[in-house]
Order: sequence, then C-alpha cells, then structure tokens
Amino acid sequence: GNQSAGQFVGVRQFHKVENVMPVSSELMLALLSMDSYSRGYAEGIGGLGGIGAQIGNATLTGESDVAAGSAAVTAGFYASAYNWSGQTVISYRGTDDKVLDTLYGYGVGAGLIAPQGFSHRV
Repeated sequence: GNQSAGQFVGVRQFHKVENVMPVSSELMLALLSMDSYSRGYAEGIGGLGGIGAQIGNATLTGESDVAAGSAAVTAGFYASAYNWSGQTVISYRGTDDKVLDTLYGYGVGAGLIAPQGFSHRV
C-alpha cells in the first residue's frame, strides 16, 4: 500500500536487556573460541570491530598478524586475545588448508595417527 516516508513496516525494535542470565564459564570460553573464526583474515563475519571490541563482558585485546604474506597468514593461523574477568584468554583457529587438514588433522582428531608420527613432516 501507500506509505509515507519514515514509516517502516515489519521492522522490530530491539531494546537493550538490562537483566541478563549469567553465562557459564564454559559457554563464555566456547563463545570466545568461536569468535576467533569470525575475525582476522578471511573473517567469517565482517564488521565485528577490532581491538577494544566487546564480546559479552570480554574485551578483544590483541590478535596475531593478519597482513597478507605474513608468517601467520601463510601458515593459515589466526589467534585472538581477550581480557575476561581479569584473565587473558587466547583463542585460535587452525589452518585453512583443506588438503593438509584432511591428510594430517582429521586422522589425528579421529585417533588414527599419533601426532608424534608426523610432526617432523609438518
């Protein structure tokens, strides 16, 4: 139908909730772990903010080198550091190389290959 400028149909307003159920330590650590997959180079979710960004009551305080061609990016590594409840939490994601992950990572994860058996080749 006809709608005047400034009218929005079907848009909900969200209000900040002041009284929120506390998050368990295990859940918060899991959230910070997942957050490392959403940041850095090849980020999974854009626009999350950089150093100083808040994730619940944790603050992003640092990250590994994300410059193209850096050793960390070349190795497929990314880590982020958070201050949470006075503690430093380090979250990291593994490599991004599907071939090497398939050859080495999944076998170790499934218990089929002992990590010591291939560490000299990696």
